[in-house]
Amino acid sequence: AQGPAFGIPIPAGIIVAGKDPVAVDAFCARLLGFNPKKIKHIVLAAKAGIGTLKYKIVGDKIPKIDFENRFFERLKMYLFRKASEKQQKAWMKYRYAWKKR
Repeated sequence: AQGPAFGIPIPAGIIVAGKDPVAVDAFCARLLGFNPKKIKHIVLAAKAGIGTLKYKIVGDKIPKIDFENRFFERLKMYLFRKASEKQQKAWMKYRYAWKKR
């Protein structure tokens, strides 16, 4: 995973909202397959009294999100990275040749 800046967005098809920001973060962490008790900012926020790790789901049934079957998205991201590397190498070569003049 490359994080939110370079990761591949996964359409979850849900809206998560709540009055307790810590509970919302805990739920989203659990939804993505993480243990919220092991995520530092969530635990620190709960200890600071901003909210609680406990949440109650209200509303529609939450669909299962498929994280594994994303072959084409991963391929697209890989190709994008390779193209960016080649473009950067070409630019560096061009800059070097220009400085020699």
